[in-house]
This record gives sequence, C-alpha cells and structure tokens, in this order.
Amino acid sequence: MFMSHGMMVQGRGRARTDHGPIRGMGRAIRVLVVDDHYETRSLLEAAIGVRGIEVIVAADGLEAMKLLRTESFNLVVCDLDMPFMGGFELLQSLRMEAHPLAGRFLFLTGTLEGHPARPPRGNNNPPIETKPFALATLIDRIEQMARS
Repeated sequence: MFMSHGMMVQGRGRARTDHGPIRGMGRAIRVLVVDDHYETRSLLEAAIGVRGIEVIVAADGLEAMKLLRTESFNLVVCDLDMPFMGGFELLQSLRMEAHPLAGRFLFLTGTLEGHPARPPRGNNNPPIETKPFALATLIDRIEQMARS
C-alpha cells in the first residue's frame, strides 16, 4: 500500500480507487502495463488506477504474454526495451497469433536512437511515447485509447 496523488493504492498488480471501475461497452476497462522498471510500473498503475481503470502489471513480455492468453484487456501499455521479450517482440508474437490486442498497443521507451527492435513508422504500428513523458498527458492518452 502506498500514497499516490493523495489516494491510497493497494493490491498486487491491481490499482483500486473509491470511484469504481470505468465501464466501456458494459464491462470494466482494463489496461495491461508492461515495464521491467518497478518504479515506472508502480507510477503508471497508480496514475491510471486513479481514473477508475483496472490496471494489471507485468515485468516483461513473457509475463505479459501469459496474461494476454488468459485475461482480457482494452489496451496494452508496453516498454520497448525489456529483458526476455521486449515490447516489439511481444507485439510481433501477438500478430502471429492474430490476437485482437495486437492493434491496441501504446509503446513507451527511453530512446529510439539505435533501438534494435524499433518498429517501423506506419499505419499498422502503435504510437510510441518517449520517456520522460508528461504524466497527465500520457494518462489522458491511455484513457482515450482504452475507451475507444
């Protein structure tokens, strides 16, 4: 349990608020946050959860893949550079399986310079936010993408 923006956040892998979950098409909106840095995962979990969106976290692409095979989500917010399986490798695996979330990604990265798994720019590739990011703007974008 910890304080974030004046609200208590509790739970392993799930952010909770007093506002209840946001509903989209009759069900709670759920976002999977995938990042190997604990601080980034925790910050995003708390900030997104304050908006009433259910947040599940994974520490790498392999853990995310297991969750994506057993649970449903509205959006995946994923770091590009992680051990074991990076963000773009996760996306490629989902595309090969024709997974419905393959088109519902938002990538985060520290840098795109010389990134070995940099996705090509184009209509079929997800947006990329470069760290550091403006947290409020990023959370607005995540909420908008999760609701659409």
